[in-house]
Amino acid sequence: MSRSSGEKMLQSLALHMHAASASSAVADEPDVVLALVPSGHRSLPILQAAFASAAVPSKLLQIQTAADIPSPCNARGMVVVHNQGGTLAGTLDTDAELRLALEPGVLPSLEWVHTMSAGVDHLPHELFAQHAPPITLTHNQGVSDQSLAEFAILGLLYFSKQVPLMTAQYNAEEWAGFQTRELRGATLGVIGLGSIGCEVVRAAVHGFGMSAMGYRRSSAVAPPTVEELVTMVPPDATGLAALLSASDFVVMALPHTAGTVHLLGAEQLALLKPSAVVVNIGRGSSIDALALAAALESGALRGAALDVVETEPLEDGHPLWAVGSEKLLLSPHTMDKCVCTHPTLRRLARPLLPHAVF
Repeated sequence: MSRSSGEKMLQSLALHMHAASASSAVADEPDVVLALVPSGHRSLPILQAAFASAAVPSKLLQIQTAADIPSPCNARGMVVVHNQGGTLAGTLDTDAELRLALEPGVLPSLEWVHTMSAGVDHLPHELFAQHAPPITLTHNQGVSDQSLAEFAILGLLYFSKQVPLMTAQYNAEEWAGFQTRELRGATLGVIGLGSIGCEVVRAAVHGFGMSAMGYRRSSAVAPPTVEELVTMVPPDATGLAALLSASDFVVMALPHTAGTVHLLGAEQLALLKPSAVVVNIGRGSSIDALALAAALESGALRGAALDVVETEPLEDGHPLWAVGSEKLLLSPHTMDKCVCTHPTLRRLARPLLPHAVF
């Protein structure tokens, strides 16, 4: 039976959290790993199954709020499923609850926090550092690289192979030939060259013969894993403009930071070719959603494929809903939720400490 990559990684997490806890646990006192998860969240049974199949004696204790933490509590590990701002209907803001849990004296033995997200920009890093003992933070970086890269390629193919037109003709029972284009030789601009962006570069260049340009806000040097596959532009507005104007397809794979909010706004979107396609598999805030909707509606942009949007869920009446599937491929932030059976996923079961932020 196949298991999700997240479950396999969590089995490793269970083993390593138990090992870390057992080395300093109080005799005859069961080890506790807290799971800060909104009630009814789909991640809870995955967590429970992962800990059960890892066959460790540590007890996984679900909490929804800091008030649910028993007193006293010897938990040395915590897994957090983030619901920042309480975006899931009827649930609390888990990031706010995490801050409360990190207050002095609440969890005096806590040493390790694992977030189920790849990004860590929204976490209270200052509280991790101030906590006694200091907290090691690990995260899910790398778990979804393959799936998100595949969605990026899907977005490119969706428009280059005229899937919307194909679907419309099928629904109309119409048989009429049309022209498509190859990805081979096309220019792909990748904005954000973390592990996800690098996976997109490899898939596009090796799999489809595309040419790749890259933009990093921190450096004009490509990561070593793709340095021979991508032509870098300077890490400034001039470099970004050069990439946008030259690209047939643009993939956004950025984290959320103060410097990435609306990195693609109306001014930047206007630099793209009318035939260009934009894909976002990073953070929704990196693209001005209203400006994107306007560009799509006006025909200034061929299409967009989004796994994320600025505000989730996308609110009723948002202009993106009116764009239509002929110009927009929209995923409800689900491309990181993937059932996989590929044997290389075994590498994700390695110890998580190399991913530590501190």
